[in-house]
Amino acid sequence: TVYVYDLPPVVLRRRAFASDRDPIFNTHHAFLEALLADAPSLARSPAEAALFLVPAFATNMEALREYYSHAQRHVATHHPWWTASGGANHLWWSTADGGGCELNQLRETRHSVAVAHYIKANRSGGYRRTNERCGVASKDVAAPPKLPFATEERLLRAGRRPLAARALRFFFAGNVPDSHLPGFDQRTDDDLGREAYSEGVRQLVWKHLRKADGFKVVARSPSYEDDWADARVCLAPLGVGWGIRLLWSVLAGCVPLLASSEVSPWFDRVLPWEGMALLGVDQRELPRLPALLA
Repeated sequence: TVYVYDLPPVVLRRRAFASDRDPIFNTHHAFLEALLADAPSLARSPAEAALFLVPAFATNMEALREYYSHAQRHVATHHPWWTASGGANHLWWSTADGGGCELNQLRETRHSVAVAHYIKANRSGGYRRTNERCGVASKDVAAPPKLPFATEERLLRAGRRPLAARALRFFFAGNVPDSHLPGFDQRTDDDLGREAYSEGVRQLVWKHLRKADGFKVVARSPSYEDDWADARVCLAPLGVGWGIRLLWSVLAGCVPLLASSEVSPWFDRVLPWEGMALLGVDQRELPRLPALLA
């Protein structure tokens, strides 16, 4: 069971930022609402709790770490349960672009459980290794965002279309940095693969696959929602920050392609992504996708 701290407004109150008005950055509030409505999951007293939720929620904002530090100091000073575990059984939410990094690099919260859309804790074979502390596989949770369109019947109905009835072999629409510049296609794959944004995956897909037969790789699409449900395989790039294409792909019944990355797919410790996605595709294999998907 989870005990939710009832903290005073002077601890939790902060300035509003642009992300606070964007529904995709407000999953923490949806989580808290659902948790408080689920009586069997709530601890009636701290003595009964297995976990403690600190309801200090930060998104993309100034002084993010200072906000969490402020909340942590209050909890540690006024409640004995923090000291009893060193914070290890405490949960912190962040929907910031680098939420897992923020919570794991902050001294006060790095031993607690980080719940974020962006967690870098994937350590399976073939993935790159970095020295960044952006997630620990044994404690942190990569959670999906709650999106307004996720329950739309039209999208869910289209997502039940059999793969064999879909016209597109592969779909991706989105920003590809610098792809409009002269000489982009002449850049080496190694050079593009070092890009932080999507870890070079968008760039390599754009360079090699935008002209492939049955592949729709574009910057924008007027039929965006329909394209997801009309494709058999959809790119769900990870990399720096977090995106919503993995959720789009699942809802639309399109097999997500997740290139090799240290970024953890959502709920990766409980969901069998190996059976639900093309998981861990090496960057060097991306140019061969038309043959691999034949």
